[in-house]
This record gives sequence, C-alpha cells and structure tokens, in this order.
Amino acid sequence: MPAGEPPPARHEIRVHAPRAGLVAVIVDGDETVLRRSGSDWVGSVPVGSRYGLRATGRSGDRFDGRRILVDPAATGVWFPDGHRRDHARPDGEPDPATSPLAVATPWPARTSPRATGRPLVVYEAHVRGMTRRRDRNDAGTFAALIDELPRLVELGVSVVELLPVHQFDPDEGNYWGYMPLVFGAVHSGYAAGDDAAQELAALVAAAHRHDIEVWLDVVFNHTTEEDADGPTYNLRGLADADYYVLRPDHSYVDDAGTGNIVDVTSEAAQRLVMAALDRLADLGVDGFRFDLASVLSREPAFVRGIGDWAERRRVRLIAEPWDMVRYQVGRMFPDPRWKQWNDRFRDDVRGFLRGWPGCAA
Repeated sequence: MPAGEPPPARHEIRVHAPRAGLVAVIVDGDETVLRRSGSDWVGSVPVGSRYGLRATGRSGDRFDGRRILVDPAATGVWFPDGHRRDHARPDGEPDPATSPLAVATPWPARTSPRATGRPLVVYEAHVRGMTRRRDRNDAGTFAALIDELPRLVELGVSVVELLPVHQFDPDEGNYWGYMPLVFGAVHSGYAAGDDAAQELAALVAAAHRHDIEVWLDVVFNHTTEEDADGPTYNLRGLADADYYVLRPDHSYVDDAGTGNIVDVTSEAAQRLVMAALDRLADLGVDGFRFDLASVLSREPAFVRGIGDWAERRRVRLIAEPWDMVRYQVGRMFPDPRWKQWNDRFRDDVRGFLRGWPGCAA
C-alpha cells in the first residue's frame, strides 16, 4: 500500500482452486460463494475482518467441505483459544469454532532495504529466544528485540538473521518455526500488539538506524500440513496436486523430512512464493536465507527468476543448498548470484573453537 493512501474498505481475495466445484468465504457465520475466474476464485471481505474458506470437490482431490480453511495468501492469521491441531487431521472432527481464520489486515506501507556500510557479520537470532528471559511485558517480541540492537552494534554485528517469522501453527509444537502455515503472514506470537507485520517493519527500521541489515530465514520448501496424516489447513484442501509434489499413487514426496515438499514447477506455487517474498521485502527486509533451497532448484528457471527479482528489489539471497536428496554446495546450485551457507566450513570452525579431535592441534 503506497504511503499516505487510506486503507481500502474491502480486502480483495483470490484463491487458486482449479478443481473445486465451489469455494466460499465465511465472515461472521455468513457464507458467500466466490466468483470463478479461470483457475481462481475471487471476491472480497471487509478490511479487518476474520474470514475462512470452504471448498468442495471430488474427495480424491482431498476436498472436504466440512473444514474451514485459511487463505494461503492471508496477511494475518487468528487462532481461537480452543484451537487444536488434531481437529484438522483426517481422523479429527472438524470444528469451525476452533479453526484458525485469516485476518484481512492492511499491509504496512512499502519501505526500502538499506545495505550496511560495514563488513558482513551475521548474528542468527530467534525472535522469542533472544529476549524471552528479559524482565519486561513484551519479552519475546519484535519490540523487545529492538532494545537489543545497541548491544549487537557493540559486538560488531552488521546483520541480524531472524529464524523463520512466517505464521506457523502454535499447536504444532515446533519452537523454531520451520513449519509454515502461511508464507506471507508474520507470526502473531512474536508481536506485542495486534499487528505483527507492522512490528516487524518497526524492527527493520530500527536496525537500519543502527546500520544493521535484517535478513529473514524463509521456508518455502514445505508446509505445516505434513503428509496424508497431517492437518488440512489450506493448500491441501484447495489444490493439493498444484501445491505439493505427489507420487502416482497421490502420496507425498518428502525430500525435506517434514512430510511434504512444495511443487515449485507449479505456477500456482511460484506465485504464492513470489507474493510472499514481495510482501516481506516491502517491510524493508534486506536479505532472505532460503531453508533447504535445493528443493526450489528442482525448477532452475524459478531459482534464476528469484535472482532477477532480488536484483530489482536490491536484496540479498542466501541458499541452504541441500535437502535430504540433493547436496549442492559449491557450483551446482543453479544461480551463482545466490550466496551459500557452507555447512562443512561451519562444522570445521565450530570443531576448532570447541577443540574437537582432529579439528585443533
């Protein structure tokens, strides 16, 4: 949203579900069928409203009209007090009262990245873990992390790399956040108030004032929906075959060790990833470190397309160039413009510092 413009009264939604017979949006118990537009379904909801989706179609395509789904392109997600992950599993009883809902939250005004003028010294940080033991009401949030920046400057840090801040399922049990629910929404649990994206933008702006870049660890290779026994929150219930890599028997390929991998050869998946990157870059983020980036390299043209996008947006790209099947550290990654995490060098340095046998004389 351009700076100075009032927020729109309606929030536009577009849902990719080409094989659905019907997709409806639910706001305050009222259901409205969305309008089909090619492979998508389009409509709008009031700004600030909580809304869910319902999709019907052939059961073989994993549609389940009893379930309330989260918009994959949501700008925010709300979880009711009674939310339970097990309710979204195949053997769970769907309960609309405990289902997470998308929130039609306006996105903050676009800001630009700001490259540091100092040598790159990267400090990897978990938003909650960094300040959770501080004696303050907002411990474990973006706001609390702002007050840590002067100390990081004293340490010589010029880049803060935040572990994943995508919205994840608070009932999933993974402290680290590596099981994303919505790629382009910021995890509400890291906010002191009601607008997590705005609070992340404030952290980025504060870091820039200290000549510190902010990079985000992003996870686009898999989602929190796991395998066929996992919960159905959005992608599986809307366009399973377009978003995930499936075998001929419709089981899930699991090269990430998480139950599924995203099918980056699909235009729908590519659009979802790029929309999330654009949205996060609009917060002023300076770089993106891609978890298990080798999953994305199954479509080399897509990796190069991200490289082109990064040049236009003036952001850095860093690959973790491996997964459970591929190891691409060095020259094998399809775009040399991406920097790479080198795990062997990391392990050697760690071993030397710890005095491990064979690593130190």
